Amino acid sequence: MNGPPGELAQLIQGLEPMLMTANDEASLLRGVLEAMSMHPGIDGGWIGHPGHDGQFRIDCAVGAMVSDFLALAALRMDDGPMGSGPAGLAWRSGQTSIVTDWATDARAEPWRALPPGWGSSVTLPLQGEMGTQGVLVLYSRRADTFTPTQEMFLTHFGQMLGLALSRCRTQASAQAYACLLDAIVRTHEGIDPDADEAAIADRFVGILYDSGLFPILWVAQVAGDGDLGVIAGRGVTDTMSSVYLEAKRVAAAKGATMMIDRVIESGQSMWTDDYLHDPVLQWPGMQAWREHVTAIGMTQIAMSPIYVSGRLWGVLVANGLVPNGTGQTLDFKRLLPLLERGAGTLGTAIERYAREHILHETLSRLDLESRAIAAAQQGISIADMRQPGQPLIFVNPAFTQITGYTAAEVLGNNGRLLQSKGTDAAARRRLREAITSREPVTVVLENRRKDGTIFWNEVSLSPVISEGGELTHYIGLQSDVTDRVREESYRRQMTSVVECMQEGIVLTDADLHILNVNPAFTQITGYGREEVLGQTPALLRSDRHGQDFYDAMALELSESGCWQGEIWNRRRNGEVYPEILSISAVRDSQGVIRHYAGVFTDITGLKEREQALQQAATCDFLTGLPNRFALDQHLEACLPRALRQQTLLAIGLLDLDGFKAINDTYGHDIGDMLLRQLAARLRQILRSSDFLARLGGDEFVLLMEDIRRWSDVELLLERVGAVFDAPFRVGEHEVDIGASLGLTLYPLDESRPRDLLRHADHALYAAKGRDRIRSLFYALYAYNPEAHETAEHTSDPTSLPSPAKRLAPQDLEVYYQPVFDLPSQTMNGVEALARLHHREGTWGPDDFLSHLTPVDVRRTSFVVLDQALAQLRRWDDEGLSLDVSVNFEPLDLLSPSTALALQSRLEAHDVDPARLTIEIIDSGKIFADRAMKERLEAIKALGVGLALDDLGGVYASLEQLRGLPFDSLKLDRTFGIGLDRRPSDLRFLLSLIDLAQSLGVSLVVEGIDSAESLAAVQALGVTRVQGYFLAPPMAGEGVPRLRTEASAVQASDPLIPAYAGHLIWVRGLRSRLQGAVDGWMASDESPMRSVAARLPGLCGLLDRYPPLLADTAASTLPPEAAVLLIDTVEREIMHTLDKLYEPVAAG
Repeated sequence: MNGPPGELAQLIQGLEPMLMTANDEASLLRGVLEAMSMHPGIDGGWIGHPGHDGQFRIDCAVGAMVSDFLALAALRMDDGPMGSGPAGLAWRSGQTSIVTDWATDARAEPWRALPPGWGSSVTLPLQGEMGTQGVLVLYSRRADTFTPTQEMFLTHFGQMLGLALSRCRTQASAQAYACLLDAIVRTHEGIDPDADEAAIADRFVGILYDSGLFPILWVAQVAGDGDLGVIAGRGVTDTMSSVYLEAKRVAAAKGATMMIDRVIESGQSMWTDDYLHDPVLQWPGMQAWREHVTAIGMTQIAMSPIYVSGRLWGVLVANGLVPNGTGQTLDFKRLLPLLERGAGTLGTAIERYAREHILHETLSRLDLESRAIAAAQQGISIADMRQPGQPLIFVNPAFTQITGYTAAEVLGNNGRLLQSKGTDAAARRRLREAITSREPVTVVLENRRKDGTIFWNEVSLSPVISEGGELTHYIGLQSDVTDRVREESYRRQMTSVVECMQEGIVLTDADLHILNVNPAFTQITGYGREEVLGQTPALLRSDRHGQDFYDAMALELSESGCWQGEIWNRRRNGEVYPEILSISAVRDSQGVIRHYAGVFTDITGLKEREQALQQAATCDFLTGLPNRFALDQHLEACLPRALRQQTLLAIGLLDLDGFKAINDTYGHDIGDMLLRQLAARLRQILRSSDFLARLGGDEFVLLMEDIRRWSDVELLLERVGAVFDAPFRVGEHEVDIGASLGLTLYPLDESRPRDLLRHADHALYAAKGRDRIRSLFYALYAYNPEAHETAEHTSDPTSLPSPAKRLAPQDLEVYYQPVFDLPSQTMNGVEALARLHHREGTWGPDDFLSHLTPVDVRRTSFVVLDQALAQLRRWDDEGLSLDVSVNFEPLDLLSPSTALALQSRLEAHDVDPARLTIEIIDSGKIFADRAMKERLEAIKALGVGLALDDLGGVYASLEQLRGLPFDSLKLDRTFGIGLDRRPSDLRFLLSLIDLAQSLGVSLVVEGIDSAESLAAVQALGVTRVQGYFLAPPMAGEGVPRLRTEASAVQASDPLIPAYAGHLIWVRGLRSRLQGAVDGWMASDESPMRSVAARLPGLCGLLDRYPPLLADTAASTLPPEAAVLLIDTVEREIMHTLDKLYEPVAAG
């Protein structure tokens, strides 16, 4: 610079006393800048800090040219183009930045053209105890005023100024905190308890405003409709209030939230020291409020919610800067907890006013004695304050119960007759002072009953003031709090006891943050007290329990307030250990959970002893499986669980075939090895909920819970069968062995546990007596109907206990879908279908049956049966005679009571059994069981028809059809629906027609939902159909109104019906070629010929038939070869049609 460098050093040295003694931030900053600007060559400067948006905020500036420059410069601290200058670099790096020549230095390029055209500058980061406090920037219009030779003492000056600035801010923050704390303490004493809400809020705001901290302070009350109203304020002008409320209205209309809205929505306090750059203020509609905020310098704002009786009542708003920025900057981060405390004080005062106001109004409106009686759960007394001695004029029975004094003994006396010599003098003085000042008061006194016993009495006195302002009475509420006082004493005693307990104890807050632990906690877990404070008990979790376990624990805690059980936790050293844990919720007087207390005992030693004893008592020593004793225990627990959950339990007895021969051939060691391998294989295929035990020898027991459908049993059989598919490698030998399995199902078999095993043994015997056709053969226990005869005649199978009580008969409505006979073109029957009325609408069987228990499914079937039989009789009365079919689950028929239940209902409704058909869903292997066949024959003996429903769903059952008493087969509806989109299915349907004819039963095709499907099945010779195209399911009263004829229809797409006719034509052609006498053909030309003209590829295939027939007739082509060629052509026709209909089927 122009002067020697020493002059600048002397200037800085002269500022050191100011830096050491300054206490006011504003004076310090302005003093430093003015002193520096007086130095030759320095034309001005500024001190500032970055705002939340990254732009520097100016705390103080000196020099008119500096102010003009700053208004245009937009200096920033981030690493963008406007933040890469000296100020931004100094802030981010914490190092002094000197620009000797603005004309050439790239750092000054963005601002080089701005007036007044600086020549050089220096930027000092102000480092304080709390980090970087800001930056000091000095400017000169001449180049080289600041040079690198000055960097050392300038940097030192920046550090000294930063420390001084940090000290000023710390002192100012502490002074503001102490000042605000004093003001809030004074609000406790300065609020008039008799004032209303507005007066209380005004007095509160006045006390805080008098502290001098807040130039603008106000309280906004939230109205019922969400609007705000300023109920009290200081420094708030009418203009400010109206402009602010209008801005809030505009923000609400645009869906934006202002800061006060965010406080109301979150219920949390908020503050900012950069309110001018709030995003909402930048909206065009906020211009008036933004200009007002800018004009008065409102940069700092803090807001805290005010709660009254647990409800958000309003918001306390405090502003930290006065107009033109002449106020001090407040440390709102430190002051916010005090503002929250003040808001709580105000809320408490308003809540107390509300309670007392309600009490006073009630006392003025109601008779005193009736009010006292209404509060009879506490002792109530009324003293007349207008009479000498303030005598008692009323006491209620509870007063007598507490004190022992009757009304006659105390009326006319002062309430002091209860006081004893031990009554606290300070408490008596508070009572006198409250009465003198006509204020309510609550104290706890040591009083004496009539019999001389001492008790602790909580007395609450409330004055009754007349409309004229006269104190007329005092109402006293008496509560015997002896137990509470003793409890508090007991708690103090228990604190020392807890410290000496061997059980670990942990206390948390409502959010499960640990507040305290006892020494035993540290001894058991290894964690010290200081390590766990503020943590949650989750730090003790091991991986022994899944999240479901902890979710269930939390649910039980929330519902019942306690949880007790065994849990595995982890010590500090990583060791997992078992403990008995008891957790209890601690609630406040409002029932809100405030703490949780946990007590636990390390049971590692006990577990080890139990495990050793349990292993010896319940395990099979050879296989490690549970033994007979463990089986008995588990079975006793399974039976009530099956009843409670409304599911079935399968009890299976497994016995190896030929095991004795293996022992005799290879020796007992090999036999033992085989048993161990078998146990291991069985463990692998069972579910976690299944149970496997060894009774002894080669006998094993399997328990499978939660069975709802026969398919669950079949899955078990498949898995167990797979165990024996592969040979066992035992030592050097490879052993193939089979097994037999006897099954019984509880509670269909309603026997005791030992009888259930005996019944499974009976079924095992039956299984062993059958021919061997696979490695595992099973049999079901055949229930004896005579053994159940009494129960069947005295109980209703639909009255079984069920958790689904909502499934009452009145909730079920039965719809009926007609079944048509195509040859006669008449409706000759209906299928009864359940509909459940639910709040979300009407549900079909597919919507709700899968969610029901087996007992509820059975119950639903009988409800449908009852309604269907009753409907038949109503139709008979109307002259309409129809048959009806009702659906039953296969497992329903295993119960011996089903046949008798069907008979009793038919007799009750006087319906011919031949008019009822029971439809049973095709369930595969269950029909192979002898017990099922016996049940079907018992039902058939009643004269009731039997239909196999959903044929094709489980095609494996067809092999047993010849031995079962079914009258009809019903093709699965999903199959029928696709007939008009999947031509290849017509070939399968034709084979089913042949099957039905060979079995001597009828075939019903469901799912006829289009004219094409109907025409196709007619062409194939199907006689009975049902579907939406003919008639949808409908209420009973709609059936008589239905047209009884199923007349022929014209299909919009004749190709599918033509293909069905073609299949019949080809069948006749094959028969004729194969020399069948009854081979029949309507013509020598396929029915498809008339509709195939539009499909050249199909025409070409049909054109192969005339020469083929001609060659056969001329004996140039053998019939056997002709049949093979026909099969080839048919495959190509089917492939062509499938490709043609593939988009339709996919869509």
